[in-house]
Amino acid sequence: QSLEKLNDESMLLGEIKIASTQSISEHFLAPILFDFKAEFKNIEIHSQTQNSKECLNLLKNGNIEFAIIEAELDPALVEYENLEINFWQDDELIVATSDKKLNEKEFYIDEL
Repeated sequence: QSLEKLNDESMLLGEIKIASTQSISEHFLAPILFDFKAEFKNIEIHSQTQNSKECLNLLKNGNIEFAIIEAELDPALVEYENLEINFWQDDELIVATSDKKLNEKEFYIDEL
């Protein structure tokens, strides 16, 4: 019976501290945290919005458990030596236009 309680998600307690950049906070993180909180009601989430450098500083200093940023990093740099860096998505650029003539043609990035 005790093992069943350990596997019961409603019995999980604790807190998670996260820092993320503005765009990630506004466009990605809110629905993820909402779903997480719905499933793990007893885990308190502390989230803050900072620039990429400050997110990494908070992480390196142990003030947060996760930093979610949108900066290009070289994991081989000494300043990141104690951090585990996981790349989540590749950058994408989307360009939109209301001009129908432009919309019918394919452009390369150096043409824009």
